[in-house]
Amino acid sequence: MESRYHRSEIKEPWRFLYSLWLQYLLLVALSSSFGYLIHRPAFAQENPAVQAPFIPDGPASESVLEALWRVGMYATANEVCEAQLKLLAADSDGHIRWTCWLIRGLAAEAVELEDRIPPEREKSEQNWERIVSLSEQSKTTASGSFRLPWLSWQILHATHLRAQGHMARYLANPLDTASREEALAAIRELDRGTEQLRKLVSEQVTKTSAATTAEARRQIRELQELSTETALLRCEALLLRGQAYPSQSADAIAAGTEMEQAALEAAGKVSPDWSGNAKLELALATSKWLLGSFGEAIENLKGLLDSNDSRVRQRALDLLVQCALQADQRSEAEAAIRQFRSAAATPEYALAEMRLALFDLPKASDAAEVRQRALTSLLSARDAIGERFGSYWQRRAEALLVTLKVDSKNISSMTNSNESTELVRIEVRQLLAASRFQEAAAKLVQQAALLNQQEQKTVAMQLTLQAAAILQKQSQWSEAGKLFRNAAREYRDEKQASSAHLMAIYCTSQQIRQDPKENNENLKLLDELFTEQLHLFPDDVASLQAALQYAQSGNARRVWSVVAEKLRPFVEKVSFPDRLAWLVVELDLRSIYWQHPEGDAKTVELLKQAIEKWESLIKKGGDDSSLLPLKKLGIAAIVVLLDLSPESVAFQLEEQAQWEVYRQDWLAMKYLPEEAGYLWKEAWNARMAVEKEVAEKKTVSADSIETLIMLSGAQNGEANPSSGSQMLQPSIAMWGASERIAENAELLQPDQRFMSRAALVELSQLINRSIQSSSWKFAPNDRVERLQWRLGAIGEGRVEALATVNQRIASQPRLAAWQRTKAVLLEAGNQDDLEQALEIYRRLASGARIGSEEWIRARYRSALCLLWIGEKDGALQTAEVIKLTHPPKHSVWQQRWDELLKLKP
Repeated sequence: MESRYHRSEIKEPWRFLYSLWLQYLLLVALSSSFGYLIHRPAFAQENPAVQAPFIPDGPASESVLEALWRVGMYATANEVCEAQLKLLAADSDGHIRWTCWLIRGLAAEAVELEDRIPPEREKSEQNWERIVSLSEQSKTTASGSFRLPWLSWQILHATHLRAQGHMARYLANPLDTASREEALAAIRELDRGTEQLRKLVSEQVTKTSAATTAEARRQIRELQELSTETALLRCEALLLRGQAYPSQSADAIAAGTEMEQAALEAAGKVSPDWSGNAKLELALATSKWLLGSFGEAIENLKGLLDSNDSRVRQRALDLLVQCALQADQRSEAEAAIRQFRSAAATPEYALAEMRLALFDLPKASDAAEVRQRALTSLLSARDAIGERFGSYWQRRAEALLVTLKVDSKNISSMTNSNESTELVRIEVRQLLAASRFQEAAAKLVQQAALLNQQEQKTVAMQLTLQAAAILQKQSQWSEAGKLFRNAAREYRDEKQASSAHLMAIYCTSQQIRQDPKENNENLKLLDELFTEQLHLFPDDVASLQAALQYAQSGNARRVWSVVAEKLRPFVEKVSFPDRLAWLVVELDLRSIYWQHPEGDAKTVELLKQAIEKWESLIKKGGDDSSLLPLKKLGIAAIVVLLDLSPESVAFQLEEQAQWEVYRQDWLAMKYLPEEAGYLWKEAWNARMAVEKEVAEKKTVSADSIETLIMLSGAQNGEANPSSGSQMLQPSIAMWGASERIAENAELLQPDQRFMSRAALVELSQLINRSIQSSSWKFAPNDRVERLQWRLGAIGEGRVEALATVNQRIASQPRLAAWQRTKAVLLEAGNQDDLEQALEIYRRLASGARIGSEEWIRARYRSALCLLWIGEKDGALQTAEVIKLTHPPKHSVWQQRWDELLKLKP
C-alpha cells in the first residue's frame, strides 16, 4: 500500500540522496534484464537487431517502484510501467499487474500536480483520463483473467488518493468548501466501489472453492488477502470522511454513526492479528469523536499512541488532543503530547502543541496584553512549522489560527494589533485560495477601517489597496475603482495615494470598455477623476500621467475643448506647469482645427476664449519675478494659437496691439526647451520662415520647412531632441504650421507655385506619413484630404484629386470647403482652369455675408485669379472697390489689398 500521508511530510533535505540511491537500486533490480547487453560477445555487435529489455515481474520490481513513488519520482516509475506494458500480452496476469502499478503511479502524480502552486490541473486531468482509459482497456482485453479484481481495487485506491488530496487541501484551508465537496464525492464513490468489490471477491471465492487443487487454494488465499485490503481501504475512506465535518454537528453525527457500523462490521471479518487492526481501531475512535463520545474516543486513542504504525500514532495524537480539549480535559491533552514518541520529527506534534496553546489563550478582556504576546508566539510557531515541514503544514497551522479569529469573542480588544492584522491576512489568503474573492476584499476593507480609526494609516491603506487589487484581478472594475479612489482620498498623505488614484482612473476606463451601456455616467465619473487627480496631487508625477491620459481620452471622444477647459486652471497649480500648458495648447488647437466644420462660428469663439484665458494667466504673473515662468507660458501659448490657427479663424478676432508685443517677447525671451514646448517653437519658426520667404522671394524652399521635417521625425519616434518630446507629441503644431504654409503658398502665382512644388510636395508627404501615427488617429478624414491636396496641387496627382473633389462636391454641395479646395487645384492648371477657379470664388463671395472673413477671402482670391489670367484692370478695380466700400479690419488683409493696388501703372 502507498504511504497514507500528504506529500509535504517528506523530509526535503534527504530527497536528493534518496533519489540517487533509488536510481542505483533500480539499476540493480533491472540488471538481470540488461546484463546480456553488457556481457554479450563482441561479434554480437554485427547483429543490428537489439532485443527489447525485459523487466522482472515480481516483488523486487514493486519495491523499486514503491521507493520511486515515495520520493515523487512518478514520471520515472510511470515510464518503466509503460515500457513493460508494451512487452506483455494484453490478456496476461503480468499485464494487469503492471497496469495496476501504472494506475498507482499516475494517481499519485496527479495528486501532487494538483497540490503544486500554481496547480498543474491540465496535466493532472490527463493522468486521471489515462487511468480511466487503462481500466476500460484491461476489462475488455482481459475479461476472463483471475487478476481483474486487483485492477478494480487499484482503481479504488486511485480514487482514495484523489479524495486524500482534496481533503488535504480542505484541512489546510477550511474555507475551501469546493475541495471538501470534491473529497466527499470521491469518498462516496469509494464507498460504493468497495462494496461492489467485496461482493465480487466473495463470488469468486465461492466459485474457486469448488476446486481442491493447490492452485485453487492459493487463489482463495490471495482473494482473502484482497478482501482484507478492501476492508482496510474502506477504513481509510472512513477516516477521511471523519475529517470533513466539525465535531457534534448533524453531518458529523450521521457520518460517525455510519463509520461505527462499518468499522464494527469490518472488525468482525478480520483476524485479531491483522496488520490493519490499528487503522480499524483509529476509525472506531474517530466515529466516537464525531458522535461526541469524547471519553470513549480518548481511551481508545491512548492505546494507539504506542502503535507500531507511525501514521496511526501521529493521527491518534492529533485526534486525542482535539477530543481532550473539546471535553475540557487539558491534562489529557498535555499528557498525550508528552508521551508521544519522536515528537520533534512530526508536524502533527507541532499542530497538537498549537492546539494546546490556542486553548490556553486568556479569554478575559483585561488580559489583552498577555493575549497579544501569546498570539505573537503562535504566529512564530506557524512560521517555524512552515520552515521545518513545508508550506502545506504551515497552511494547516494557519487554519487553526483562522478558527481562533472566527470563534474568539474577545478579539475586538486586539483589533488594532499587528497580530490581529496578520490573522486577517491569513483568513484572506484562505478565502482567495477558495476563490471567494468578494469576501476576501470585504475582510480587508473591514480591517482597514478599524486600523484607520486608530490612526494606523499606512497599514490601513495597504489593506485597502490589496482589496482593490483583488477585485481588479476579477475584472470587477467599478468596485475596484471605488476602493482605489477611497484609498487615495482617505490616505492622501501616504506615499502610494497618487498612484492609487491613478488606478481608480484605469479601472473606470476599463469599466467603460466593458459596459458601453453605462458610458454616460462612467464618462462623467472619468472626467471627475482626472481633474480630482490634479486637485489632490498637484505635485506628483502620477498626476502628469493622469493629465496625459485625460488628453488621450478627450482625443478619442473628440471633446478637445472640454478637456482643455478642465485642465487649464491647473497650469498655475501643478509642479509641472510647462508640460501641462503645452498639453492644453495641443487640445486648444485640436478643437480649433478638428472639432467643428470649417467656417463654423463656434471655432472663432473657441480661439477667443482660449486667448482670454491665457491672458488672465499673464496678468496674474504681473511684475512678480517668481511668477515669470507662468507669464512666459501664457505669452507662448497666445502666440502659437494666433499664428498656427487657420487664417479664416485667426483673422476674425479683433486685433490687439499687445499681441505684437507678445510675439516680440516670444522671440526675445530665453525659453528653456520644456518652456517652449520642445518642438512647438520649431513649428512656429517654420511657418514664419515660409511667410517671410513668400513675401520676399516669392517661393517656398526646402530649407524653410526643414524644422517641420524634424518635427515629423520626432512625432514618429525617429528623433529624440529631449526627454519630454515623446511625452508631448506636438502633432497639431505640425498640422497648424502646414496649413498656414499652404495658405501662404496659395498667394504665389501659378508659375511661382510650380517652382515651389518640391517643398510643398515634401510637406504633403509628411502629412501623409503623419496620418499613420496614433496622435492623428482622430483627425477628420476630409480635413486631412483637403490639406494634402492643397499642398500637392502642383504634383502629379492633381487630376485624380480634382476627380475626387468633384465627387465630394456632388455628395456635399453646400460645403464651401470643397469648393475652395477645387479652386486651389484649378489655379495650378491652364487658362481655362483659372477661369473656372474665378467662377468658384465669385460664387463663394456671392453666398457669403458682405464684409465677413469668408467674403473678403473669396473676393481677394478672385482678384488674384483676374491678375493671373491677364485681367489686371479687373483685379485693380476689385481692390479699389473693397478699399473704398468695405475696408478690411485685419492688418494682414489691409496689407494684401495694398500690395495689389501697388500694381497700378
